[in-house]
Amino acid sequence: MVLAANACFEIWVLLRDASVPDFFLPTKHAHLVAIMSALFKLYDSRSDVISIPAVRKKLSPSEAAATEADLTAATAIWKKIKIPRHKFFAHRDGSKTAQQILAEAGLSVAEMKDLIDLSRRLVDQLSIKFQVPPLPEINAKNTTLQMLNRL
Repeated sequence: MVLAANACFEIWVLLRDASVPDFFLPTKHAHLVAIMSALFKLYDSRSDVISIPAVRKKLSPSEAAATEADLTAATAIWKKIKIPRHKFFAHRDGSKTAQQILAEAGLSVAEMKDLIDLSRRLVDQLSIKFQVPPLPEINAKNTTLQMLNRL
């Protein structure tokens, strides 16, 4: 989920900031939906899912304490992700426009990137504890630029 969120974020920002044909509007929207979905799943608090908080519960108290600051910061941003995810992307609040929902959330693009970075750091810390290989580096932005230049 962290890799998906990061790759979709890089592509979404690139397409959002680039002068691309309207043909790419659905692509921009799909990447934004994917970002919101992936970031929501990473911190989902339901007991029947695998999420960062759920895996973190398996840490010793001292190990959990080492991740507390990042988790607190991530959760604060995740609460902002939850609003448009619930009221616009997963379900549609018919009483508000998309702009009203996004304004209610108060979520910035920088915060989305911060949540991705915090999530990667938390997953990397958990990977070390559970002896899982670290997340690989993926550069979706350069790959997307290469593809766009070929078009």
